Amino acid sequence: MKMGTKLTFAFLSVALMIAMEGFYEISVSEAALEASIGEQSAIRARQLMNKIDETIYTRIEQIHAYVYKLPNNPHFVRALNDFDTIDNKDAYIAERDKAWQSAERDVITPFMAELIDRPLSQALRSDLEQKEFFRRTRGHDVFSEVILTNSYGANVAQTQKTSDFYQADETWWQEAKRLGLYIEDVEYDKSADVYSTNICIRINDQQGRFLGVMKVVVNIEDVIRTLRIEDETDPVRFNLITADQRVIYSTVGYPVLEPLPEAHRIEPDMEHNAHRAEYLIVEGQSENEEAVLRACASSRGFRDFKGKGWT
Repeated sequence: MKMGTKLTFAFLSVALMIAMEGFYEISVSEAALEASIGEQSAIRARQLMNKIDETIYTRIEQIHAYVYKLPNNPHFVRALNDFDTIDNKDAYIAERDKAWQSAERDVITPFMAELIDRPLSQALRSDLEQKEFFRRTRGHDVFSEVILTNSYGANVAQTQKTSDFYQADETWWQEAKRLGLYIEDVEYDKSADVYSTNICIRINDQQGRFLGVMKVVVNIEDVIRTLRIEDETDPVRFNLITADQRVIYSTVGYPVLEPLPEAHRIEPDMEHNAHRAEYLIVEGQSENEEAVLRACASSRGFRDFKGKGWT
């Protein structure tokens, strides 16, 4: 091999090594940057999920404090005593419930009006719902509806018309009686006309005897307010979903309670590890489609609230 050829080959070898080293350094820098952004995004997802859990816990505590005082509330005691004077309670409940459900949706019968307007119902509106205050400070209702039942499952107070009078055949009533606290997943509440997560709490007297159940319809707007505030200040996209991957809130505009589209579903590995904050890079499906970084964190609850498995 001629000397010139050897020198050229040596020069090219050195140039190739330098180029490869430079490429390696760029790749390492890109990977480090990607990891840094991913980790920060995952931490942010965890922080947002924690805020949502804390919001729900705060509402639970607020309702618990109200329920704790009910056995000493003279209006509640009077409502229970009045019901105890009824001879055939089962027949009374069946008759009232049948008439209740047969009424037209927009009709409030005299018996419904009596329950809605009684002092105990007025106290629920003024002391717990506080619609005027929350609409002024938050722009929406927080507690959209409250139902108060006795130990037979019959309504003894309510803040507006409900779908039925008898509640003891409902899962939420039975679970609240059994567990003390039952929180329903997101659903559309027909009577309150809102998407809500309902907090249901057993009412006991000071001796621990069962007196009834209170159900509070918590407007989902109160829970997702944290995400709405983030959305206003940052172009990051959010999807808050239930444990079975139905949409609670989406900045992309997916319909509430519809299944999250397949392309945006959480991958099994992420779903399994979502009690930690996780992220991954999803490559584009074509040359013109950019890669997307996804970070996720699932609800792990707060204090006594165990979470609902939202992600």
